[in-house]
Amino acid sequence: MLYYCSKPLTAVELPKPGFLFAHPNPASKGIINNGIYERALIEWCQQFCQTDKLFLDIGAHAGTYSILLAPYCSQVHSFEAQRSTFYQLCGGIAINDLSSNIIAHHCALTSPDINGKEVILNIISEDGGGSSILTDIGFKDTTPFGISSDLILY
Repeated sequence: MLYYCSKPLTAVELPKPGFLFAHPNPASKGIINNGIYERALIEWCQQFCQTDKLFLDIGAHAGTYSILLAPYCSQVHSFEAQRSTFYQLCGGIAINDLSSNIIAHHCALTSPDINGKEVILNIISEDGGGSSILTDIGFKDTTPFGISSDLILY
């Protein structure tokens, strides 16, 4: 199920899994028209999940991997650098009642030389796809700091 946040929300029972998008955009329209992007790949990934292991979703977007794989892992760490997309990720975690095993991180994963520094995110698409700290295109979003991926893997 897909939800848009254009009016105040009221308490209703929502079908699961659900994904939250701030407004209609190419990603949300694609999901409505064609189903979840990479659904087959997400299902393939499930075979590698174990209930005693972590899953890292790097560039989590609205959380399709995180939300669909969370039941098969002990904990999911979802990393999303783009602010508006991060909020959508958090909304998806909330409406699916997965805050106990998905931890959302608003930061960019970077190399060790950038660790702890603020980075500029070059936003290519409002729907959260393809943004980068490496290229000088799109519009700028002073985003969270960078975290070196080697710091989270031990």
